[in-house]
Amino acid sequence: MLFCGASVLCPPARHLLLSAIHTLAKDEEVVATVAGDLLRRPAVVAQMKPADKVTAVEERDLGEDPPEPDA
Repeated sequence: MLFCGASVLCPPARHLLLSAIHTLAKDEEVVATVAGDLLRRPAVVAQMKPADKVTAVEERDLGEDPPEPDA
């Protein structure tokens, strides 16, 4: 007998996937890398709530200096 989640034909439930991601993303450096990778996906950004988009931009802008203009 094949249990759900043990095959591509029967993937794990969404809440289990989210729980696994949160467990794996305990390290802040890993989270920053993964978040950057995910936000480069247009389909992911399109699914984000507007309030989450603003928060992500604000947090990123607060943590980085603006690029120096080319002379």
